[in-house]
Amino acid sequence: MDEEYQDLGEKIASFEKKIKKEDVKKTSSLEGVGISVRILSDFAGITLVCWGVGLFLDEIFRSKPTFTTTFLFLGFLTSLWTVFKYIQSLEKRQELEDKEDE
Repeated sequence: MDEEYQDLGEKIASFEKKIKKEDVKKTSSLEGVGISVRILSDFAGITLVCWGVGLFLDEIFRSKPTFTTTFLFLGFLTSLWTVFKYIQSLEKRQELEDKEDE
């Protein structure tokens, strides 16, 4: 019975240490805003640039919707890929920070 209480006490102490570490690791709300702005600007910027390239090529070759539609679609896919890779890098950075804390 004493061993059970001792194990329980160790588990509680371990949990309290974990909670204290998590309190220290809390990120500010500004960091979240920065991440959101980065994702939004990547997504919108890449899509708009590709749309502009499509419009330019359509004007040169007189093929109105062809290049615009193609480059808009490619820009959308590229922006999704870029945002996906950025989120993966954030997750890897978080995993490294978690390993350092252990």
